[in-house]
Amino acid sequence: MKYKINGFTIVELLAVLIILGILALIAVPVILNLVRDARNNANIKSIDNLIRASKYYYSQRMIDDEISDNINNLNDVYDVINVNGNKPEKGSLYINKTGDIALYVDFGDSYYLKKFDGEGKMYNEKSKGDVDLLQIVPSGILLDVARKYYTVDQIKDFIDILSYQKNSFLQLHFSDDPNVGIESVYLDQTKDAATVSNGIYTNPKTGKSFLTFEQVKEIMDYCKEKNVEFIPEIDVPAHMTGFFNLARIKFGDEYVNKFAKGTGSESGNIDIVVEEAQEFIYSIYDEYTEFFKDCDIFHMGFDEYTYRIDEKLDFINDLSSYLINKGFTVRMWNDSITKDNMDQINKKIQITYWNYFGTKYATVPDLQEAGFKVILTNAYYLFFVPSTANTNEHDLNYTVNDIVNNWTLEKWDNAQNTSLVNYNNLIGSFICVWNEFSEEVEYDIIFNQTSRMYNAMVNKIKYKN
Repeated sequence: MKYKINGFTIVELLAVLIILGILALIAVPVILNLVRDARNNANIKSIDNLIRASKYYYSQRMIDDEISDNINNLNDVYDVINVNGNKPEKGSLYINKTGDIALYVDFGDSYYLKKFDGEGKMYNEKSKGDVDLLQIVPSGILLDVARKYYTVDQIKDFIDILSYQKNSFLQLHFSDDPNVGIESVYLDQTKDAATVSNGIYTNPKTGKSFLTFEQVKEIMDYCKEKNVEFIPEIDVPAHMTGFFNLARIKFGDEYVNKFAKGTGSESGNIDIVVEEAQEFIYSIYDEYTEFFKDCDIFHMGFDEYTYRIDEKLDFINDLSSYLINKGFTVRMWNDSITKDNMDQINKKIQITYWNYFGTKYATVPDLQEAGFKVILTNAYYLFFVPSTANTNEHDLNYTVNDIVNNWTLEKWDNAQNTSLVNYNNLIGSFICVWNEFSEEVEYDIIFNQTSRMYNAMVNKIKYKN
């Protein structure tokens, strides 16, 4: 007997249901794809509207000469700009000084990346990991104020350039062999004891000019106002002749000769195993760590120290622990770190890597793998050592073009075959301005060239690729 339901047999009904199921299997993905594509297209149109509105807003600010702060927060953008279309759940937008846009927006089920090269892609949920590649790389300028005096206003010029970039920093190299470029009550280099002319304070006993604590405080406050991180560097245990000279005036030659070692280019080394040497360094640091207590990062130097090779590891760890206990993140140069000793060095120290000294020394990939955070400069591409010989138009342009055409963030050394394996523990890159030979070079030349080099570098590292 055949059962019928409203004129259909059960077999016929089952056949219809099977056919409908097959059609659904075919149609539903197609429909879902159409819906997803429509949603993505709507999101892309919303993004295009956002970009156009942001550029218009930014161009108006340029006309009004209000370009000290860049657009870098989506909520801020929507607060001040009328944007049609879908609003993303979260994201970030960055417009640089020339109006180029980089963008990351999250619509919940899709992600959109746009880099400065103009390429943009829409990613689905499975590609969420791609978003992690879009990170603003910290960038900075190191300014050597020990070998060359800069006024407060001149240093503010550098801060202004840095303020156009998010996550930027200014590092002042305060001490070196020729001079200590900052006030020191401990060593009697003070504002009250100085001669002053046009706001420039000079130690009458050394003939060298320096920044007073009041002036440095003004610089730090300006950094804070401009959202630029300030990093002090007090360089030990090499390049300490400037401190030795002040100590000889206050304490006498006999005291300083107990720990001042080396001759010629190594005359600034201090013998760290001598008790008076450690007392001397910690007395210097007691003063400066108190003054810089509101800074997050303190750079302790440790470049080119060629004395007491076996003993310096303990001193590195002791001095870094002293700084860490005072609440600082500690940085040091990479010179002292070899493949053999890096496991004995405090991994909390961040490494500023500037040069590769041979096969026994740790490479950047070595340090990354060992767990150190590394910030890169490059003694070939990113060092500016101004002199009357290299500040002609040809050399200045060559240096900038070399960064633009040949340097990448991956090149941690000048050799062409040295590159990063990944971005693990990489925390930025910076330009260094060293003033060994710049006495007769005009400030405007140094500032303009540093600005060009910095902007060229930033455009190569703004986002990890």
